Amino acid sequence: MIFQKIERAAEIGEPGIESFTDDQTGAKYRRIVGGLAWPDGAKPGFALVIAEGFKEDPNLKDRHLWVLREVEESDVATLVRLCQDLRETFHAKDWFGNIRNNAMRAVLYHLQKDLDYKDRFSFSPAPHADDAQGLGYYLPLIKDCIGINRKILHFGEGSKLPGYLAEMGPETLNQDPAEYPPVAALGYALSHIRTSPPPIKVTEPRPVNHGANSWM
Repeated sequence: MIFQKIERAAEIGEPGIESFTDDQTGAKYRRIVGGLAWPDGAKPGFALVIAEGFKEDPNLKDRHLWVLREVEESDVATLVRLCQDLRETFHAKDWFGNIRNNAMRAVLYHLQKDLDYKDRFSFSPAPHADDAQGLGYYLPLIKDCIGINRKILHFGEGSKLPGYLAEMGPETLNQDPAEYPPVAALGYALSHIRTSPPPIKVTEPRPVNHGANSWM
C-alpha cells in the first residue's frame, strides 16, 4: 500500500514535491505514473505503474525507477477496471498513452459515461505516442535505462517485460508502438518521467485528487 505526503525543501533542496512511501518496505518515491496501451488485434492490452526514486543515486547521478505492477488483458472493460485499481492502490493519478485511437476513445467513454467525472479513468498523451515509427524513440530510451553499466530501471519479480523486450529485434526499431502493447505502455510512462520534472507543491498535505487528465 502506498500513501502520499509532502516533503520539505530542507530535505530535497526544492520548494516541496509530492512523495510516496511504501508502508511495507519503507521505499520512498517522488512520483508514480501509469502507462496504458490498448489491445492490438490478437495482442492483449498492457498497463503498468512506474515509481521514480525519491533521492538520486550519487554514483549514477540519476534516480532509480521501479515497475511496481503490470497487468495484461484482452478485454477492454477489464483492462480499464484494472487501471482504475492501480490508480487507487498506488496513487498513480497521472497516466499516459495514445489518445489518437478513436475506437478505444469511444469504448472508454461508453464504459464510464454513467460515472461521476472525478471517478473516471483518464490519461494524457505520451511523447510520440501517435508516431507510426515511435518505437525508434521508445526503444533507445528503454535501453538507456537498463544498460549494464547504469541500470536504473528495475522490473518486479515475474515481470513479462524483459521477455517482451528481448523479442524486439532491429526490424522493430521504427515500427508503431501500438503494435507492441507491453513495450508501448512502458515507453509511454517512462518517456514522461524522463522528459518532464515532477510538479512542485508548496501547500500542506491534502487528499489525492483523481480528477480527469486530458482525455477520457
